[in-house]
This record gives sequence, structure tokens and C-alpha cells, in this order.
Amino acid sequence: NFIRQHDAIYRYNQSAAKSVLLYPRTAVHAGNVAAVKEFLKLGDSMLDRHILFDVLPDDLATPEVTAKYEAVYRVGKPEPPTTDHFIITAPKTVRVSLSRPAKEDAYHLHFVNYNRTEPTNPKSAGGGIHDEKPIAVKGIHCNVALPKGKAVGRIRFLSPELDKELALTGRPTGGRVRFTLPEFLVYAVVELKWK
Repeated sequence: NFIRQHDAIYRYNQSAAKSVLLYPRTAVHAGNVAAVKEFLKLGDSMLDRHILFDVLPDDLATPEVTAKYEAVYRVGKPEPPTTDHFIITAPKTVRVSLSRPAKEDAYHLHFVNYNRTEPTNPKSAGGGIHDEKPIAVKGIHCNVALPKGKAVGRIRFLSPELDKELALTGRPTGGRVRFTLPEFLVYAVVELKWK
């Protein structure tokens, strides 16, 4: 019921990332599949550092398309300076993505915690949902730049693990807002509404 209850977060949402990672499709078409390995390595590194990014094939990355991003990551090129719109301090087991809803002035930060007690057999996925043993995560800190001309309206913490949403206290300072997430097991979303 969680997705149904929060339909506005998920239906017709769009990415709000300020960075893009280009998939080396041109190299693959030329027979250089090693570029895919580098792409995966760079992507994993960006995920570990909690850089929020889109993925786009390099043959579709026209100057008009890439102009909307502040940082463009490419295989075999030096990394651009990291944008500081979203500074997230979290364990590497947590993956983060960013979206904005179709009809509201808000951001949604989606957090997935992959930390778990691993099965006894190292290559086993376990025997199903009854073997899942997630390990809760806590103390995730976020430092978000406010959109130009906006102030924080409210910050909501939602998770299918909770009976109700929680209001988070944001600490606005210097055009940014800082907040800390409560503990959760697997999935949570933070909604930042602007005013």
C-alpha cells in the first residue's frame, strides 16, 4: 500500500540530478567492450560517494542535453569537480537517488540500505524473503542546497517500515538545509518541500 498511498512521489516523477554519467555506447559499437568495465567501475565509485547522477548513452549526449548538468562524467576522462548541491554522509551500503514530482515544488531523496547479515554460503542469495536479515542504518546526514529563491517548507521522512510519516527538523544556514535521517532497515524517502 505504500506506493499507492504516496502515488504523487512515484507517478510521473523525473530525475533532479545535477550530474550525468555517460555510458560508452560509441566505444561498444566500435568493439571496445573494455570501456563498459571502466563505466561500471566509475559508476560504482560514484554510488559509493553518494553522487546523485543520471545515466545517458554518450551518442545521445549532445551539448544541448548535457548543458542541463553541472558535472558530466565520462570513461577515460578526468573527473569533473563534484557538485555540492547534495552532500550525503552515509555508509557505502546505502544507495541514494533523487527525483522531483510532476506536480509539486519538491525533491525526493530515495534511500535503499543493502546492509544485511550475509547467508552462511558465500554465493547463496538465501532461501527467499524469510532469509533476509537487514541491518538497520542510522545517522545518515544530508546537506542540501536550497533552490534559488526558495526556503524550506517542510521535510518529511516516509518508509513502508513505519506506521506514519515523521517530520524532520531542518537546520537552514547559508542557502542550505541540513538534516539527519532516523534509523531504518531497507527503504526510506525524504521529501523536501519548498516555499
